[in-house]
Amino acid sequence: DAFSLSKPLLNKMAMAAGIQFNPEQTYGERIDRVTYRAHAQGAMRKADGTCRTETDQKEICLEDEEQKYRIEFADKAARGITDDKQAKAAAEIFKGTWTKATNKWGKTV
Repeated sequence: DAFSLSKPLLNKMAMAAGIQFNPEQTYGERIDRVTYRAHAQGAMRKADGTCRTETDQKEICLEDEEQKYRIEFADKAARGITDDKQAKAAAEIFKGTWTKATNKWGKTV
Protein backbone atom coordinates (compact mmCIF):
# COMPACT_ATOMS: atom_id res chain seq x y z
CA ASP A 1 0.00 0.00 0.00
CA ALA A 2 2.99 2.33 0.38
CA PHE A 3 3.71 2.59 -3.35
CA SER A 4 1.49 2.58 -6.42
CA LEU A 5 2.56 1.24 -9.80
CA SER A 6 1.45 2.85 -13.05
CA LYS A 7 -1.10 1.15 -15.27
CA PRO A 8 1.31 0.47 -18.19
CA LEU A 9 3.80 -1.17 -15.82
CA LEU A 10 1.06 -3.27 -14.21
CA ASN A 11 -0.11 -4.40 -17.66
CA LYS A 12 3.44 -5.41 -18.65
CA MET A 13 3.89 -7.36 -15.42
CA ALA A 14 0.52 -9.04 -15.89
CA MET A 15 1.34 -10.05 -19.47
CA ALA A 16 4.68 -11.49 -18.33
CA ALA A 17 2.85 -13.53 -15.69
CA GLY A 18 0.17 -14.68 -18.16
CA ILE A 19 -2.64 -12.64 -16.59
CA GLN A 20 -5.31 -11.06 -18.77
CA PHE A 21 -7.53 -8.33 -17.38
CA ASN A 22 -11.22 -8.09 -18.27
CA PRO A 23 -11.66 -4.43 -19.34
CA GLU A 24 -15.43 -4.58 -18.76
CA GLN A 25 -14.90 -5.44 -15.09
CA THR A 26 -11.75 -3.34 -14.49
CA TYR A 27 -12.70 0.23 -13.66
CA GLY A 28 -12.68 2.93 -11.01
CA GLU A 29 -15.53 4.85 -9.47
CA ARG A 30 -15.78 7.94 -7.31
CA ILE A 31 -17.85 7.23 -4.20
CA ASP A 32 -17.85 10.77 -2.86
CA ARG A 33 -15.71 13.90 -3.01
CA VAL A 34 -12.66 12.28 -1.40
CA THR A 35 -13.21 8.51 -1.79
CA TYR A 36 -12.35 6.38 -4.81
CA ARG A 37 -12.89 2.64 -5.39
CA ALA A 38 -11.06 0.60 -8.04
CA HIS A 39 -12.29 -2.81 -9.26
CA ALA A 40 -10.20 -5.29 -11.23
CA GLN A 41 -10.89 -8.72 -12.69
CA GLY A 42 -8.22 -10.87 -14.26
CA ALA A 43 -7.81 -14.42 -15.53
CA MET A 44 -4.80 -16.71 -15.60
CA ARG A 45 -4.46 -19.99 -17.46
CA LYS A 46 -3.46 -22.84 -15.16
CA ALA A 47 -1.19 -25.74 -16.14
CA ASP A 48 -4.15 -28.03 -16.90
CA GLY A 49 -5.53 -25.50 -19.44
CA THR A 50 -8.41 -24.17 -17.35
CA CYS A 51 -8.69 -20.51 -16.42
CA ARG A 52 -8.74 -19.13 -12.92
CA THR A 53 -10.36 -15.73 -12.43
CA GLU A 54 -9.82 -13.30 -9.58
CA THR A 55 -11.75 -10.17 -8.73
CA ASP A 56 -10.70 -7.61 -6.15
CA GLN A 57 -11.28 -4.01 -5.19
CA LYS A 58 -9.40 -1.30 -3.33
CA GLU A 59 -10.96 1.75 -1.72
CA ILE A 60 -8.90 4.86 -1.03
CA CYS A 61 -10.05 7.80 1.09
CA LEU A 62 -7.94 10.88 0.41
CA GLU A 63 -8.64 12.29 3.87
CA ASP A 64 -6.92 9.22 5.36
CA GLU A 65 -3.96 9.56 2.98
CA GLU A 66 -3.58 13.34 3.28
CA GLN A 67 -1.15 13.39 6.21
CA LYS A 68 1.16 10.82 4.59
CA TYR A 69 1.30 12.74 1.31
CA ARG A 70 1.65 16.09 3.09
CA ILE A 71 4.79 14.80 4.88
CA GLU A 72 6.16 13.21 1.69
CA PHE A 73 5.74 16.35 -0.43
CA ALA A 74 7.01 18.64 2.34
CA ASP A 75 10.21 16.55 2.41
CA LYS A 76 10.50 16.78 -1.38
CA ALA A 77 9.98 20.55 -1.26
CA ALA A 78 12.68 20.93 1.39
CA ARG A 79 15.21 18.79 -0.51
CA GLY A 80 14.46 20.27 -3.91
CA ILE A 81 14.97 18.48 -7.21
CA THR A 82 18.18 16.46 -7.12
CA ASP A 83 17.73 14.52 -10.39
CA ASP A 84 19.08 16.41 -13.44
CA LYS A 85 16.41 15.00 -15.80
CA GLN A 86 13.60 16.04 -13.44
CA ALA A 87 15.18 19.47 -13.00
CA LYS A 88 15.25 20.04 -16.77
CA ALA A 89 11.63 18.89 -17.10
CA ALA A 90 10.55 21.24 -14.29
CA ALA A 91 12.49 24.11 -15.88
CA GLU A 92 10.65 23.48 -19.16
CA ILE A 93 7.25 23.43 -17.45
CA PHE A 94 7.86 26.47 -15.26
CA LYS A 95 9.65 28.78 -17.67
CA GLY A 96 10.32 32.25 -16.41
CA THR A 97 13.04 34.45 -15.05
CA TRP A 98 14.93 33.82 -11.87
CA THR A 99 15.61 36.80 -9.66
CA LYS A 100 18.85 37.12 -7.75
CA ALA A 101 18.35 36.74 -4.02
CA THR A 102 20.74 37.00 -1.12
CA ASN A 103 20.59 35.52 2.35
CA LYS A 104 21.13 37.44 5.60
CA TRP A 105 24.93 37.18 5.16
CA GLY A 106 24.83 38.75 1.68
CA LYS A 107 25.56 35.52 -0.20
CA THR A 108 23.66 34.72 -3.40
CA VAL A 109 21.14 31.91 -2.95
